[in-house]
Amino acid sequence: MKTRQAPVFFASIVAALVIVIDGGCKDSDTISAPRVVQTPRQTVSTPTPTPSAAPAGDVSGSWTGTFDSADAVDCDSNTPAHATFTQAGSTVAGTLDATENFCGFTGVAFQGTLHGSTLAGTVTGSRFQNGTATGRLSGTTLELSLSNGSGLIPGGAMHLHR
Repeated sequence: MKTRQAPVFFASIVAALVIVIDGGCKDSDTISAPRVVQTPRQTVSTPTPTPSAAPAGDVSGSWTGTFDSADAVDCDSNTPAHATFTQAGSTVAGTLDATENFCGFTGVAFQGTLHGSTLAGTVTGSRFQNGTATGRLSGTTLELSLSNGSGLIPGGAMHLHR
């Protein structure tokens, strides 16, 4: 009778494979996938244009016109007015004057900015407390509204032209 040696032989091969596999992963607790090597990507940057700080208009120079007080009951309308501005980019500084009477003012300092056709800033001096000014430039015409934080006078509107 023939003895079967095939199962013993097969078991020996399996045992040998387990030893080889176990020896190759001796210090590893994880199974890892094949290593993938990535090539560096080349980054191309394009410069982003910066917006221009230059305003659309220019208010520098001398302006003349009239002033209408916010107090139409006690003050005159259409009193002579004058303004002088300097401008560097969008930054504007200047001096405002309206005929000195009870509702007028002289030597009022303006500090602000011109964005497009909109002029906005603060006014100080000659009874202006927490004063603001906002206006619109249209060609050679500048309409400027003045507001005094402490009441109507000397607030109002300047209608100026070059």
